[in-house]
Amino acid sequence: MKSRYDEGNLARQLHRHTPAINYPMPDIERVDKKTKTQRDQHNEAVLNDYYSAGKMRAKLLRRLFSVFLIVLVAASFIAWRSAKIAEMSFYNTGLRRQIGEYKKESSIVYDQLSSKTSLQAIEERASATLGMQKASSDAMVHLEESNRTLGALSALGSANDNSEIIEQWVLGR
Repeated sequence: MKSRYDEGNLARQLHRHTPAINYPMPDIERVDKKTKTQRDQHNEAVLNDYYSAGKMRAKLLRRLFSVFLIVLVAASFIAWRSAKIAEMSFYNTGLRRQIGEYKKESSIVYDQLSSKTSLQAIEERASATLGMQKASSDAMVHLEESNRTLGALSALGSANDNSEIIEQWVLGR
């Protein structure tokens, strides 16, 4: 037997033959274990999908960040390398300029040296500053064998002995 409480209307009188409600009554939620486990599994699957999507986004962001970092490092290396190349280029240009200046100075010094070491320049300097003269063929003296030996023996002696021998020879002429 149904009570008034089951139908939900206490103010109305019950007639047993006419139904009090002409639409179906909602069931009070009595969840059986099967539907509960299915709903829990569905909720768990949704949560797993959500977490896996978050993990996938984090993984993609890590990859994107690592690619960005690699590009940044490569760009900074290229910029540093080009700066070093430009610096070395300026340094090489300066060295080439110095080499050119040194070559000019070297050629000037070589010209001065060659002008001072030529035989004609030496003869002119000897005659101008020292008053020396070039020996003529009649002014050349040929020593005999005995004089050469005496000169060689005297060369072994002191400088004063040599000067005396030279003076004697000049006076003897």
